[in-house]
Amino acid sequence: MPSRAVNVHPGNVLNDELEERGILQTQLAEHIGVLPKTINEICRGKRGISAEMAVKLSRALGASAGFWLNLQKNWELAQVPRRSVRHVHRIAVQPGDAIFLPAGRAHAIGAGNLLIEIQQNSDTTYRAFDWNRTDPATGAKRDLHVEQAIQCIDFEDVQPQLIQSHGELLISHSLFEIRKWNLDEAREAAPLGQFAIVCCLTGNLSCGKAKLAPGEVFLVQAHLEERQLKPLTADTSLLRVTIPV
Repeated sequence: MPSRAVNVHPGNVLNDELEERGILQTQLAEHIGVLPKTINEICRGKRGISAEMAVKLSRALGASAGFWLNLQKNWELAQVPRRSVRHVHRIAVQPGDAIFLPAGRAHAIGAGNLLIEIQQNSDTTYRAFDWNRTDPATGAKRDLHVEQAIQCIDFEDVQPQLIQSHGELLISHSLFEIRKWNLDEAREAAPLGQFAIVCCLTGNLSCGKAKLAPGEVFLVQAHLEERQLKPLTADTSLLRVTIPV
């Protein structure tokens, strides 16, 4: 029996097998000792496959019970994001808003938002749902990692809020700190011996020979002598990211 896609209901697979073998649903039901209605509901995707039913199908059709149970499990996992998206906590945002996303917090970005994402070094991102989008070049959907995501999501974290800033400070974490500066005059990016990441938000600024426009980022190295951030236009603002020392 060929392998099937994870988002196919096991009833579709069973129905295809019966058609390929020329077996009626009523014949299978009689053979394994269940009501015809039960087989019909499975084939129409209205009923799942239990462990007991998986054993019966295994004996009747030759595939292992694990094959049928895996189809059922993968189908159920694939349905989680589709059902859950209706219950996701939504936050209305305005320009300049910020939010902290600790590990385990499921999140998605609404349409029309342009954001700056400051992320720790990590190569682990699990995609629970992709809004049924397809790659324009291939027409294929991107891989989902539903099972891994379910193991990592903090399901007690249900109503996160936007950051309520305290002056310039947005986030002070044991591993990093983020501040928003309205740059009215020249300021030192960070003390000598400490690096800083600077992202221009509005206006224009310079540091040494480098000039930044909105959305541009540069690294102020720890040993850099010219460390002054200078506004080149009015209403210049920036994000400064450092590591606490």
